[in-house]
Amino acid sequence: MVAEGNTIEVKIADIAFGGDGVGRIEGQVVFVPFTMVGERVEAEIVRREKQFVRARLVHVLQPSPQRTQPRCLHFGECAGCQYQHMPYAVQCEIKTKQVRDVMERIGKLEAPLVKPILPSPIEYGYRSKINLHPRQGKLSYVGWDGRAFEVKECHIAAPAIDRVIREGKTKPAGRGDVVYRANSKGDFFQHDLSDGSGDPEFIEHLGEGLELRLPINSFFQSNLAMAPAMLEAVRERVAAGGVCFVIDGYCGAGFFAIYLAKKLALAKCWGIEVDTQAVRFARRNAERAGVPNIEFYGGAVETVLPTLLVKNRRVLGDMCVLLDPPRAGCEPKALEILARHKPKRLVYVSCDPATLARDLKALAASGFVLEEVQPLDMFPQTAHIECIAVLRS
Repeated sequence: MVAEGNTIEVKIADIAFGGDGVGRIEGQVVFVPFTMVGERVEAEIVRREKQFVRARLVHVLQPSPQRTQPRCLHFGECAGCQYQHMPYAVQCEIKTKQVRDVMERIGKLEAPLVKPILPSPIEYGYRSKINLHPRQGKLSYVGWDGRAFEVKECHIAAPAIDRVIREGKTKPAGRGDVVYRANSKGDFFQHDLSDGSGDPEFIEHLGEGLELRLPINSFFQSNLAMAPAMLEAVRERVAAGGVCFVIDGYCGAGFFAIYLAKKLALAKCWGIEVDTQAVRFARRNAERAGVPNIEFYGGAVETVLPTLLVKNRRVLGDMCVLLDPPRAGCEPKALEILARHKPKRLVYVSCDPATLARDLKALAASGFVLEEVQPLDMFPQTAHIECIAVLRS
């Protein structure tokens, strides 16, 4: 009987977006985490909804021949990783399929437009920023059940961060979260968010003499080993349009904008960012990089973008708009503005394939033509997927 607390046996037929295995029992869809396609498992029902059931893995009765031993002792308890029980090649196959499925289901787009995922050069030790939470004098992660547990190791964390965790040097100085950060050179940064001293800087090296300075608790690409590939993937797709003008929406501290302005023969690059602190850092980073053909504007994309497009309407046929919004995707007003002004090219970077598919559907309905979707694996061992979509007007 499908009821909360009951134990069931189910065969896993697919892996859903988000990482859970998918099976069926008594006509209902069942989601079971930490499983693989083809496995028969024993699971306990923890929540029943109208359309589906969520269950907790109890025992793998018939394991997949590809199942591997997870590296981390916290796997299955920690909410950070979903795929350590799978070979990395299988993870990449699953993520490619998931992006194709979501583009077809939500975006009503053709699956062949989705390319195979670009794999990360490293499978572990890539995550450059970790937030630890103080609980009873110890720093902790949050588990799947929402409860905190003391963390003793983290295999996806950068080696400098994992070393500090393993050595037990994680005693919180205050009551706030503690941010650990490492850059691509292995330099280690730490900041207690409750100490009232502000947000100190850290330095990231992007190669070829290009450095970015950012607040330690700010957003930045977590997989530093994959960041150069991401920058190049975006540069290639912007350059393929033969454009000389770029607007970088949601530009942060200048990650894409400064790289593009430095690497391409652009007449002008404009960055838009709502976070005023990030705008200050972006301007300083551009000055240090010696990039004169770039300007940064503070404000929401949907507010600043129309002003820039109208002001530069004579070069719309030679312009690319780069979008890298938060997980929620673009504001509808921003998409309406793009549909009205029709710049030559759009390059859309997304950390959520579902909201990307939704926005691509809206852009396609307004006359833009989708050329490709390129997934990137910025987060091995997890269900997260980054994508780059390219459209033309």
